[in-house]
Amino acid sequence: MAGNPYIEGAGATLQAAGSIYGAIEGSQFAKQKADEEKAIAQLEIQADQQRRQAMEISARRQQVQTVRNAQQARAMALSASVAQGGQFSTGAQGGQQGVTSQGNFANLGVSQNLQIGENLFNINSAIDATKIAEADTESKQATALGIGGAITGIGKSLMVF
Repeated sequence: MAGNPYIEGAGATLQAAGSIYGAIEGSQFAKQKADEEKAIAQLEIQADQQRRQAMEISARRQQVQTVRNAQQARAMALSASVAQGGQFSTGAQGGQQGVTSQGNFANLGVSQNLQIGENLFNINSAIDATKIAEADTESKQATALGIGGAITGIGKSLMVF
């Protein structure tokens, strides 16, 4: 026994409308999620910029302090050699050179650590840029899926009539 064609048509139309509505809403929520992920990645970039700036300031302070310490050590070594009457001796000159070398070595360590930190921040920046690109792709994918679902829903409703 065949059913009422009007009721079947109305049911198919409601089914298609529900499918279209679900596709559109799902697309909008997926796009919203992708936009939120993009915003998080942008905030992570800002936080990394602040950490990088703090690292650079700290490194500059350490370098200045290393130079100060080396100057103080040189002055103390010179004072000690003058007190002993050997300010012009090769031993005093060697001591001065040793203090200078230690200061340079300490500054080299600070510079190397700063470079490693810069490299890590550059890597994090590339990761964040990739996250933003991924969020853009997810947003485009959600839009495409929503449009595809809407077209499928319309097609199903047309096949019934």
